[in-house]
Amino acid sequence: MKIKNVIQFDGGAVPNPGAHAIGVIIIENGIVIKEISRKLNGIGTNNEAEYSAFIEGLKQAIDLGWTDILVQGGRSEEHTSELQSPNTI
Repeated sequence: MKIKNVIQFDGGAVPNPGAHAIGVIIIENGIVIKEISRKLNGIGTNNEAEYSAFIEGLKQAIDLGWTDILVQGGRSEEHTSELQSPNTI
C-alpha cells in the first residue's frame, strides 16, 4: 500500500544551543499542501528544534484527519505511522 500522506520536517539551532527554528512540509497525493517555517522562542538545541518540528507536523496531520502517514525527518529518519487517536500527542 502506498502512503499518500507525507510529513517532512527539520529543525536546527545556530549556534547549538542558540536561536532555533523549524520547517515542516505537508504533502498529500504528491502535492505540497502546506509549508511551515518559523523561528522558535528563546534559546534551544538542534534536538529541541527537531522534536518541535516533528510535533508540529503531527498536529497538522491530526487537523487534516490523517491516520496513515509517512514521516521523513531532516536527519533521514523515516517512519510510517498510524495515528490511533487525536489524543496521542
